[in-house]
Amino acid sequence: MNFKKIAAVILSTAVMAFTQLAGGLTASADDFTYMYLGGVKIAKVSQDGTIYMINQNDAHQNGRAFNCLLNNDKKYKIVLPAQRIETDRGMTIGSNKTIVATGATIYQVNPQKQLINNNCTKLNYASIQNVSITGGKWEIANNSQMLRDTSTIRFNHGQYISLNNMTIMTNYRSHGIEIIACRNMTVSGCRVIAEGTPSPTSLEEAIQIDLASPATAPTVAAFGEQYVQGQTCSNITVKNCTIKGARGLCCNKTATENKRFYNCYHKNIIVKDNNITGVTSEALCMHNTYGVDIENNKIVSEGSRVNTTYSIGINVASFGNVNCTSMRNIIAGNTVYGGLYGICVRAQEGSTKFGATYVRNNKIYCKKGTKNCKYVKNCTSYTATGNKVYKW
Repeated sequence: MNFKKIAAVILSTAVMAFTQLAGGLTASADDFTYMYLGGVKIAKVSQDGTIYMINQNDAHQNGRAFNCLLNNDKKYKIVLPAQRIETDRGMTIGSNKTIVATGATIYQVNPQKQLINNNCTKLNYASIQNVSITGGKWEIANNSQMLRDTSTIRFNHGQYISLNNMTIMTNYRSHGIEIIACRNMTVSGCRVIAEGTPSPTSLEEAIQIDLASPATAPTVAAFGEQYVQGQTCSNITVKNCTIKGARGLCCNKTATENKRFYNCYHKNIIVKDNNITGVTSEALCMHNTYGVDIENNKIVSEGSRVNTTYSIGINVASFGNVNCTSMRNIIAGNTVYGGLYGICVRAQEGSTKFGATYVRNNKIYCKKGTKNCKYVKNCTSYTATGNKVYKW
């Protein structure tokens, strides 16, 4: 019995199932099984079903191949070659994808386009689910020239997403990673770095955790008004990353539409073991967020606006009227450099009260002096122990 031939037929059948989904694919089974798009061999399929993309050395062909492989909800593991892979379009990614890009550089040749996004098709965090991306350098042409305000990578209305050990380049007008109305997401071991020259008042975050509103998420609004009703993020973890932007990391709010979304709050946001720099504004800004866990980070706000909130090192600020007492806040073991304040937790507007808040074992440097290293108000209880304060 020719087992080799039988195995080839089985693989061919599996790929043909993919063909029916993606359209335009055909399969060939010889020593290996290949996937084709328009007569061009775009991937090799191993016996365990892993898909190994073939670099076309052509941005247009790679762009077509990426979307053919990714724009569906079938469960696939896709390995990119350890090469520079150019694309002329963003990748619209579907659910159930594992992408391994270790050693690869994924390069968007169109400076006005992003690299990864997803369509909004379902509410309740179900538009995209079960996605893991590991490795690779992800960058966009002419980045340092500040030509675009489009995020490099964006996920909307999704859950169970992990980004690991990636280098993601952005500029000071846009975001490296934009997370809109997502939950159960982890960013681990990544470098998210802005390039170019920011204006002194730049506010854009290298990593943005955002709510879905017409003003903050116009690309999401294009899918329908049901997707921009103030949906927020929860259970987001950012750990072991190096982050640098105008702001480093921000949980966003919006004051537009007569403050319609002021009572929309993110919750359970964990920021641990990172190096975060805000070049012109706060390094770590958490608007309308409770249940924060900020531990063992180096956090530096370099901006010159020392008399404004934009110079605060860690800024946890509430603007609405929501009961936030059900979850505690922990700020511990960090080294923080700020201007107006080092660490600030308060209701900046509205009547919201935070839950029990613990500020302990931090080294806090403040340009306005040691009396401004810690400013914590509007909490059910506040415990500060083991902190060391310095004038910066």
